[in-house]
Amino acid sequence: MHLFRSCFTINVQCSSNLINLCIVSYYPDKNVSFIADSNGKFEKLWQFSAYLKSKGCDIIAASKEENMIDEKTPPAEINDKQFIIRSCAMGTPTFSSLVIDGRTYKSLRIGNMEYVPDINEIIG
Repeated sequence: MHLFRSCFTINVQCSSNLINLCIVSYYPDKNVSFIADSNGKFEKLWQFSAYLKSKGCDIIAASKEENMIDEKTPPAEINDKQFIIRSCAMGTPTFSSLVIDGRTYKSLRIGNMEYVPDINEIIG
């Protein structure tokens, strides 16, 4: 987590329409990937993406919480003070597939966490 404190300074106005948004991102300056949860700080995916891009991150995948599958991490309680790093690891995310209830989804792995960014993207 120390790495992220040195990479980002958060100073964002919060809106009243709070929702959780998740973005898989890669920060090439430090060769680190992470899954960030907006934790209610941003109203739209493009706002959260633009914020991370302004900090030098590449956006790999983005979704609203209701369109993703993350079986290991319970949803965060919405809090407009900070966003959450759900997982991080050195290097780029690993693309793979994940079978859940007989359906195969396109997934991304970062560290020990596997994440399905879009429940509508079934590959088998």
